[in-house]
Amino acid sequence: MNFCLQCGTKFEPDARFCKECGFDKNTVITTAEIKPMLADVPLVIETSQSPPLNPATHPKTTEPQRFSSQPISQPVKTSEPLKQKKRMNVWIWFILILGVLGAASWFLYPMFLNSDHKSPAEIASNIIITENSNPVSLMDQELAKQKTKGQNQSKSENATNQKEIETDETSENNLTSKVLLEVGRKEEPKNKNPKNPAKLALKKPTMITRITTDHYNDGMGTPRGGMIKIIDKNNNVIGSYKAFGKTGKNGTPSAKWIAEPNIMLEKGTYFIYDSEQATWSKTFIGGNGFIIVEGYEIE
Repeated sequence: MNFCLQCGTKFEPDARFCKECGFDKNTVITTAEIKPMLADVPLVIETSQSPPLNPATHPKTTEPQRFSSQPISQPVKTSEPLKQKKRMNVWIWFILILGVLGAASWFLYPMFLNSDHKSPAEIASNIIITENSNPVSLMDQELAKQKTKGQNQSKSENATNQKEIETDETSENNLTSKVLLEVGRKEEPKNKNPKNPAKLALKKPTMITRITTDHYNDGMGTPRGGMIKIIDKNNNVIGSYKAFGKTGKNGTPSAKWIAEPNIMLEKGTYFIYDSEQATWSKTFIGGNGFIIVEGYEIE
């Protein structure tokens, strides 16, 4: 038996079972087990009781097909996996739609809560409900903002104008003052410790606004300012004034002593003393102390 009686597949050499359906070729099939087959399919049945066929009446074939008593049935591939795949795709789409709806609800629900359940008419007219339930239009809000902005701008302009007025007044006062006495401004402050005070001669009554002395002191300067004193020709003390230190040449600390007496002196000769003459810079010729006296004449 070289062909399977159940499916018609050719047996492998020395094989007992069919590789397609697993039929055992040693199985004996009886006529009682054979069921009618299709009319157009020739059947050749071999039984243990059937007489041998006459070679003269039946031509010899290469190999007759043998069938078992079981009906011939080809394996039918069902569409169950395809149906399962379609069902799986439907479920995947259903889950995706649910996820999209959930995400949209997550984002839109807080916006719905924050909208305070405004009516379409309120939204269309751009009206905002305040805490006092008084409707305020966006136009009114914009006008209020512009009004506040204008007030702030006016305050800023007023402050700027006031500052300019103060600056102009200060500048006017500075312009009325002029240098009345200047010694050593163009010289290097290499020398110090003048022996005599600075001499100031006035031809008219004069307001003394500022006196500046130099204490370069070999680049060391001084720890702080000192005192500047004015004496008349009769050795009368007109006044003693506190001088504050200011950074001088090359960043020298407290090298400039500045006093602002703001005192009116009558016509005459005066002498100006410095409280620390040992560090007071002086000229190379004449040995006069570095000094600048500023003020203006009074008519």
